[in-house]
Amino acid sequence: KRQIQSIQSVVVSFNNFSKTMREDLKKAPTVYEVRREGDKFRLYTPDPHTVIEWLCSYVKRKGLKIISLNTVGPSLEDVYLKLTGGWA
Repeated sequence: KRQIQSIQSVVVSFNNFSKTMREDLKKAPTVYEVRREGDKFRLYTPDPHTVIEWLCSYVKRKGLKIISLNTVGPSLEDVYLKLTGGWA
């Protein structure tokens, strides 16, 4: 149960996109996986609050705006990947 609860994510989109953005987002504290989903990024983390605070600082540094921001619980695929070792 604890493993499943730790699979949360923050889904965010920005007003602009750069080639280095995915690598930048991997540097957010507590993020262990970043996936691009169309015009959005999904940041997997056990601590969404910390990631959201970091994102606010990130957009200020980069001169970006957040278009959308949501926290999401784990999907069945997320649980499967976590439990089978699909993620480190």
